Amino acid sequence: MASFVRERAALEEAYARSLLKLANTTFSVADHCDGTMEAAWCGMKKCLQEESDLRSAFAGKLLSEVEQPMLKFKDTQKKERKMFSALLAEDRKQLASKYSVVQKTRTAVAVKHRELENKSAVSRDLEDDKAQSEIRKAKRRSLSAEEGLKAVVTSYNEMQSKWVDDMVQACEVFEAAENDKAEFLKAKLGKYEEILRIFNVSCIKSCDKMLGVVQALDPQQDREKFIRTSATGSKRPTDLQF
Repeated sequence: MASFVRERAALEEAYARSLLKLANTTFSVADHCDGTMEAAWCGMKKCLQEESDLRSAFAGKLLSEVEQPMLKFKDTQKKERKMFSALLAEDRKQLASKYSVVQKTRTAVAVKHRELENKSAVSRDLEDDKAQSEIRKAKRRSLSAEEGLKAVVTSYNEMQSKWVDDMVQACEVFEAAENDKAEFLKAKLGKYEEILRIFNVSCIKSCDKMLGVVQALDPQQDREKFIRTSATGSKRPTDLQF
C-alpha cells in the first residue's frame, strides 16, 4: 500500500512539472494576442500554474501524511515480530538440544541397568565381599543415572513449558498486531481519501476560475479593437474615371 501511495505521488509530481513546463512554454504565444483574448490567455496560464502547484502539494501530502507513516508503522511491527520470531526460534533450538540430552541420558541409564543386571546374574551365587561390593557400586551408578535422567527430563519439561508460554504470548501479540495494522491502514486510507477530496475540490475551484476567464472573452470588443488598430483609413477604393 505504501508503494501504491508513493507511485501515485510520483505520478502527480511528474504531471505537475509537465503542467508547469507547458504553462511556461506554450503560453508564451500570448505575446501575439491582444484585447480580451490576451487577458484570457494569460488567465489560463495562471490557472495552469495553480493546478501544477495543487498537484505538487497533493503529492507532498500523500508522502508526508500517508506513505511515510505507513513505512514507520511497518518498521515498528517488523521489529516486534522479528523479536518474537527470534525468541521462538531460540526456544525450539533449546528444546531440541534438551531432547537430545534426554535421549542420550536414557541410553546411559539403560546401559547402567544392564550392567547391574549382568553383575547381579554373575554374582547371584557368590557370597564374597568383592562381588557384593561390585553389585552395590553398580546399583549406585544405576541410581545416579536415573537421577540424572529425572533432572534432564525436568529441564526438558520446563523448557517445553516456556516454549508453549512464549508461543501463546507471541500468538497474542501477532493477533493484536494484525488488528492494529487493519485499524491503522483503515485510518491511513481514510486520510488518503480526505486529501484526495480536498485536492479535487481545489481543482474544481481552479476550473471555475478558468471558466470565468474564458467567459470574459469578448469577440466583438476584440474585433472592434482590431479594426481600430489595423485599419488603413476611412476612404474606400474607387474606380478610375476616364
